[in-house]
Amino acid sequence: MTVLLRDELKFCGILISDDLGMGALRGGYSPATTAIESLRAGVDILLLCHDPVAREEVLASLSTTRDKDREIRERMEESLARLAAVKSGLNFQEAVQSLTPDLDGNKLSLRIARRGISIYRSSGKQIPIDSESRIFMVRFQPEMTVEVEGSTITADDPAEHLKVLGFKPEVFNLPLLPGAEEVEYLSSRLPGIIPVIIACYDAHRYPGQKKLIDDLLTRRPDAILAIMRDPRDAELFPRASTIIITRGYTAPSLQALAEVLAGKILNRGDAEIAERKD
Repeated sequence: MTVLLRDELKFCGILISDDLGMGALRGGYSPATTAIESLRAGVDILLLCHDPVAREEVLASLSTTRDKDREIRERMEESLARLAAVKSGLNFQEAVQSLTPDLDGNKLSLRIARRGISIYRSSGKQIPIDSESRIFMVRFQPEMTVEVEGSTITADDPAEHLKVLGFKPEVFNLPLLPGAEEVEYLSSRLPGIIPVIIACYDAHRYPGQKKLIDDLLTRRPDAILAIMRDPRDAELFPRASTIIITRGYTAPSLQALAEVLAGKILNRGDAEIAERKD
């Protein structure tokens, strides 16, 4: 970072790490140690993308180390100065408008979401859901999202998108790492008759989330599973009879999901690909 990029190549811009929570790093170092050594090496922005517990540990470690380690404190100040310099000369909205003056970001995001969503697996019975039906949605929701992913549309409440299409939804939000109390409460609330939607988020990274979804699918095998981010999650749940892959979790994808449930979008591309492979 310093010898090659800064000294030899004379790069003076911002250096951003990859995800410090990756398995290759965790094999020998804690996230806190990785963060400190990355900062010491010259990184300006540290990414820790999927583990809220590790994120809090890293923040606490950075705060403690800053007070005790002069080198780290100076590195932080150097990175902050570099970030401030870049931000002072950046006007993103004006730049976008000058390049694409006729582009409506909200409409484009929704168009992409509608084209990207697909029915990966279907029993042919759960979709579409009758309009004006009651719906119970279990939604695993990240505590912190990437700002740029949510900067065009902020209405990320799935209930609002379902209501627009006539449904009567009840949404039960869960963290990515559900606790025992939340699991117990959900178990007592899971309805036995009305349609159930399970909206997962990176279940392959969170064993507790996967286990809870498996339990819910055992109790309600007719539940619709919505993969809200990474399509790899679809392979984790062979028990699910109906799977929708949205490839996103922000407002455009939530609206597209509501439209699929209502039968307004029937993208079956992934299902056809899976059948050809079989």
